[in-house]
Amino acid sequence: MNAPSAETIRRGLVRPRDLLSNKPYRWAGVLLVILALSPLLALSDTLIRPLAKSQYVARTVGGLIIAGMIVLIHLGWLLVGAALSRALQHPSWSRAINVTLAAVLVATTALTVLG
Repeated sequence: MNAPSAETIRRGLVRPRDLLSNKPYRWAGVLLVILALSPLLALSDTLIRPLAKSQYVARTVGGLIIAGMIVLIHLGWLLVGAALSRALQHPSWSRAINVTLAAVLVATTALTVLG
């Protein structure tokens, strides 16, 4: 399978068969994991310091906090996805939800960078 040319990617014209390989998504997955875990690590450090009688206790509590947060976040996304699944089957509703979530993403990113 030939990789798309730089000109094709620059124009945003990628054929669906070019996306069948997992190569474009490999780095995105790694960066997404780092992005998802960074606030959890910062929050867990704030919660752990008062409990840290030893490094073992701090690491154990930190691991449990992060694991619990990951489970709750994934459960939340599962429930949101299940609630939106019917709406996402309609093209117009799907586009509206996509644009809304994109706007929320841009707004929260702007608030984070500017605030």
